[in-house]
Amino acid sequence: MTGGIVDHIQGAVTITGNTFDVMNVDDTGSTAAKIGTLTSTALTGLNMVAAGITYGGLKTLNINLGSGGNTFLIQSTAVPTTTNLNSGTGADTVNIQATGGRPT
Repeated sequence: MTGGIVDHIQGAVTITGNTFDVMNVDDTGSTAAKIGTLTSTALTGLNMVAAGITYGGLKTLNINLGSGGNTFLIQSTAVPTTTNLNSGTGADTVNIQATGGRPT
């Protein structure tokens, strides 16, 4: 599925996987420039409510951003989650401070 906009997430979301689960975050429908942050336990920013998405126990985390000029900070990634970030088609900036899992 594509064309989602995470701005519509207006409450805290918690995802608890069993190490076999895949979480897809689809913001590809957004044309606005956004700022987001990923840690080993949470995805915040991207115009979601402040609490964002708290997660754990995932096999794979896929984050797909829109066409605005996005700025994204990866503070850390979860072990053993494989993290995939598609920053979109805009003039984007991605900063990586640390990884624990396998970022792609």
